[in-house]
This record gives sequence, structure tokens and C-alpha cells, in this order.
Amino acid sequence: MRNLFIIPCISALVFLSPARAQGETIRDTILPDLLPESTSGMIIRHTYYTFSYSEEHEQAEWVYFELTPAFIKGEEVADGVLREDPAVPTGSAVPEDYIGTEYLPGMLCPPDMMKLNKTAMSETFLMSNTTPVKENYMLKHLEEVVKSWVLREGRIVVIAGGVLTPDLPRIGANGISVPGKFYKVVLDTTGEMKMIAFAIPANAGSRPIEEFVVSVDYLEELLQLDFFSGLDDQLEESLEIRTDFTAWDYTFMIGDVILEPID
Repeated sequence: MRNLFIIPCISALVFLSPARAQGETIRDTILPDLLPESTSGMIIRHTYYTFSYSEEHEQAEWVYFELTPAFIKGEEVADGVLREDPAVPTGSAVPEDYIGTEYLPGMLCPPDMMKLNKTAMSETFLMSNTTPVKENYMLKHLEEVVKSWVLREGRIVVIAGGVLTPDLPRIGANGISVPGKFYKVVLDTTGEMKMIAFAIPANAGSRPIEEFVVSVDYLEELLQLDFFSGLDDQLEESLEIRTDFTAWDYTFMIGDVILEPID
């Protein structure tokens, strides 16, 4: 049964192989050589994001999406209706898995970054895009910083997920894993390419965002994933070792207004 359910949710932080899955439609602008590898072999494309689904953990091990200012400045409003993802052939988590728990379904591809149109917004409320989270200021703050980078740079690639390991606690009848840490990789493909990554604990307090910067090499070792194997090897190596936060303008937003940090 396909489930529709309205439940509080927050932002956390894109082909099924070998068969084709419902939802396998994607924008012409996707950069397929930038998709990470999949440990599950279940890569599913929706219109505006792509993900690798882990049946073991009942959530995506990564979600890939590309952003331009139009996605941030759009006027589409979230409908708040979470629902099972029919594109996941083994069945995704369902909203009822969160009832009676202390967790909220956090969106790996956040609604605030998908305001382009009704389809983009609606897809963020599929349960395959969620991971269990509690209120986390640093995850929300990072989301605002990334939005400001989209407006500054013009085009950004984002890969996000939870750090999934076999020993994680579980919630719900479907046994959704509860990550203890979340990651985000950001790639600027305009001009001279630059890359940065973050790893933020689920219980992170309010600290300078640069304290959570890690290299993509570190994440690949932690997650046992290869993120950008389609890039030229020399370019990939030079980007993935970087932890230079100063290469990015550190800003945040209120609405569509970019604010410089206060020293």
C-alpha cells in the first residue's frame, strides 16, 4: 500500500540497475560522470535528484543534486506530505516508521533548495529522501551556506547522506538506521573547479562551520565509496584532498539576502 502521511519534518542536511524504475526521468543538465558509485547497485533517478538506496538501512546512502539560483529563488511552497517512494522496488521506508520515536525525517535534498516548481518540491517529500534526525543547528546552518554559494557561483553540485554502518540503532517497523554523523560534498563546476566536504555529528552543537570541514578522500575512506571516478584522475586527486575553506566565501542567508559573517 502506498502511504500518504503528514508528519513534522526538517531538512538534513540521482536508474535502477538492471531494471528501469518508475521516476527514471532526469534533467538534461545532469553530469553522469559525477555520480558516486553505489554499494547497493540500486541507483534511482527522479526528475531533480538521484540517489543510491540502501535496503539494509532503509534510506539513501547518498543523494546527488545540481543547483542553480532558480532552484533557490523559486516560489514553490512545500506541501508537507511525506509518502512512500514507489520507485524503490524493494519498498522504501514509510512515514509511520517515525511515529512514537524521538526523530524527525530529515530531507537529504532539502525542500528549501527545490523551489523551482511543483515536481521539484514534491519529490523532496518522498521517504527515500529522508534520514532520521533531531533538531541540528549545524546541519541547517550548512544548508544556508550552500544556498549562498549557489547564488554566488551560479551552479553547484551537492552529494549528501548519513554515515551508514552496521551497528547503528534502528527505528520503525522497517528498521531505519539512525546515523550518528551526516556528510555533504559540494562541488563548484563553474570556472576553476573547487570542492569541499563536511562531516557533522548528529549531536553537534553550535560551532564554527569550518570545524566540520573534511577532505573528500576522508569521506571516501569512511564510507567506502568513490565519489568522482568519472573526473580526470589528476583533477580528481587534486580536488579530493582539499580542505581549504578559505577558497569559498563564507556567507549565510536570510531569505534570498546573502549576509557576510560577523567577525
